[in-house]
Amino acid sequence: MARSDIALGLVIAGLSTAFAVEASGLPTAPGTEFSAGFVPMILGCGGALAGLGIAAEGWRGAGADQQGEAGQPPTLAGLVRCLSVFLAAILYGLFAARTGFVPAAAAVIGGLALVFGASLRLAAGAAVAGSLTLFLVFSHLLRVPLPPTPWLSALWPF
Repeated sequence: MARSDIALGLVIAGLSTAFAVEASGLPTAPGTEFSAGFVPMILGCGGALAGLGIAAEGWRGAGADQQGEAGQPPTLAGLVRCLSVFLAAILYGLFAARTGFVPAAAAVIGGLALVFGASLRLAAGAAVAGSLTLFLVFSHLLRVPLPPTPWLSALWPF
């Protein structure tokens, strides 16, 4: 039993539950089916489940302390992967207004997939499917204004 994993998991679960409860109280915008707290509520529920999973793994004794991972210095590849997430967010912020949401999201998804070891074919498929799915969910289902992609409306009349 790793007490630190159990404590961390329960703290994450508690904070995520509070986040989801707080998000569920946000008002619904006129003309939409979902409130502004729909996505944060889903994220809070996911965080609560992840926290409970961490606590359960700690209870079973499968935490980082028993696996020998604690105290290991970070590798250069691990640091590059970590920093690539921040770099992708910064580049998205810089280029999304110029290129539109779909190309910027595709570049972020595909680039991060490659950095984390996916094959080129898998990264390209994830980039296309992920960016179009995110576009449909956020722009049409949740009605979140996204940076416009002019050529997309000509090809796809959604």
